[in-house]
Formats: sequence, structure tokens, C-alpha cells
Amino acid sequence: DEIIECAALLRNADAACRTDAARRLGSTRDDRAVQPLITAFEREELASVRHTITEGLITIGSEAAFFGIL
Repeated sequence: DEIIECAALLRNADAACRTDAARRLGSTRDDRAVQPLITAFEREELASVRHTITEGLITIGSEAAFFGIL
């Protein structure tokens, strides 16, 4: 399933891969993607990837995503 696949890619060493995974997770608009994105945001060091993760959470737009951004 795409959520599981993309969640695994959020741990990839390549920043472009992590960015793409975050974008793909956001585009699913699936609440199951919220926790992997929040976890990735907490460990991510690159501002550009963190920005894409935040955009993904905003795109999902659920209450859980909102609280994850805070």
C-alpha cells in the first residue's frame, strides 16, 4: 500500500527521495499518513524536507494533522 511504501521512504538517506515521499503521502489525503509524517518531521534535519512534510500535513487537513503541525 502506498502509505506503507512512502512511510518507509521517509527514512531514505536521499533528501529528494524523502521530499517526494512526503509529497506523495500528503497527496493521499489519508489520515493514516499523518503519524509517519509527524515522526519524519521530528527527526528531519533539512529545512526543505521539513517544509514539504508540513505541506503534506496541511494537504491532509485532518484534526490529527493540524495538531501534528503544532
